[in-house]
Amino acid sequence: MKNSTAITLAALGTLGVAGLGYALYFDYKRRNDPTFRKKLHREKKKAMKQQEEKEKLVQSQLVVSVERALDKALVEPFPTSREDKERMFMEHVAQGEAAVAGGEAHYEDAAVAFYRALKIYPDPLELIMIYQKTVPKDVLNIIMGMLSQDVKRRQENYYNTFPPEDMHVKIQDLSGNVDKDQPGKRKVVVAQQDFAVGDIIYSESPEVSILMPSVKGEPYCDFCLHAIADPTTQQTCDNCDVVRYCSTDCKDKAYEENHRYLCPGNVSDPNPVAQQLYDTWADRRELAPLLIAKFFGHMIAVEKQKQLAGTEGDYTVWERLEHLEFLSVDGSSDDKGNQKAICELVGRKVSGLEDFMTEERYLSLKGKMLYNAIGVRAPTNDDAAPSMGASPASEYVRAAGTSDLVGAGIYLVSSYIKHSCEPNVVPTFPEGTNRLSIKVTHPIKKGEEITMAYVNVGDRPTEARQQELYQKYRFTCTCPRCTEALMGQD
Repeated sequence: MKNSTAITLAALGTLGVAGLGYALYFDYKRRNDPTFRKKLHREKKKAMKQQEEKEKLVQSQLVVSVERALDKALVEPFPTSREDKERMFMEHVAQGEAAVAGGEAHYEDAAVAFYRALKIYPDPLELIMIYQKTVPKDVLNIIMGMLSQDVKRRQENYYNTFPPEDMHVKIQDLSGNVDKDQPGKRKVVVAQQDFAVGDIIYSESPEVSILMPSVKGEPYCDFCLHAIADPTTQQTCDNCDVVRYCSTDCKDKAYEENHRYLCPGNVSDPNPVAQQLYDTWADRRELAPLLIAKFFGHMIAVEKQKQLAGTEGDYTVWERLEHLEFLSVDGSSDDKGNQKAICELVGRKVSGLEDFMTEERYLSLKGKMLYNAIGVRAPTNDDAAPSMGASPASEYVRAAGTSDLVGAGIYLVSSYIKHSCEPNVVPTFPEGTNRLSIKVTHPIKKGEEITMAYVNVGDRPTEARQQELYQKYRFTCTCPRCTEALMGQD
């Protein structure tokens, strides 16, 4: 035994000495032999290429696996009731665990089961974190790939189904060289048929709307913005004197969507946080904070209704708003205060809102409201010559004139209509409410872009129009009227 041990140790010692000698020889050749260095470089490059090819193969196999798994995961519809979701969740988690136990050959099936469970889990991020700790890395890679591809598919398919066909328009990419730093210059609205002067292309209700601070105290419905002809018929909030409504229906809808969160209360039962938002609107004449608060209430109400109706597969209000362009705005202490107020008011009844409503997201929302809000005019003034007058708010809205504005709204289709100083349509409000109708002012051919005026164009000088557009929306108009005027100056 001793001899055997001695031989083994001696052999190991000899190998160690030989290894050290080879290392010294290798280092000497590497430093002093150019041919040897070139050989090493070629071998290293070859090894790197082989590794890259191997990684590409693995990645391509993963892509195929992800696509195949996602197709399988989305074949069957998802349940809508809470009980069915809970039962399906447990079933798919069990199926995923069983597939993992079956080995690598069943990893794709495991990913399908785990992904279907993820689609119906109320907090997907939480479940992903659980998956990171419990499922094999190869399975997790497929799941994360499915998630990314699912989002990509929804984004790519969005404009195939929106706007609806009965609106007679399509949203298309703007052709030609486009400055991506200019907001609102990526998508345009195109007519799907010929239209004559006076035609109504489509009508659209806003996702959210708001009265102008300039009409505070005047008889207008806080929900649909309709003028209340007979004050004796108006409906008011039972707890505050800040809002009024034209009907019981508007009062009930407003309470369900936003006033349940935003009621400022009364002297005996005040809500100072809600009053802060109304003061910002009334005294500082700012639209965005109250508009954002109302939007969150509307979004919650819509998604709740979709759950009850079993139509959750459609795009959410948030997803639709995310597609809109926005202005980049710098945050301020006032923004932080308004953000905190909204979280406190709505977050008390909607768990998770505080985590969702980050400062960055609030500023993004504010930028969307500032860029996309369209002014609501009194119906009697729809075809009147636009007038300027005093601004009804400190923030701006898209409107060919300001003095006759009673409110503003966010319209998901009309927000895509680009500005022109020679517009071929004008937003009108024939029902006397916030429901918008796009009326043709110049003949439009099928395939032609639809344009409106964001500011009062009239007979104003080119420089004045350009300056106002850039100040408000940060783009330079390149419509034929502006282009011809600038060429004439040159």
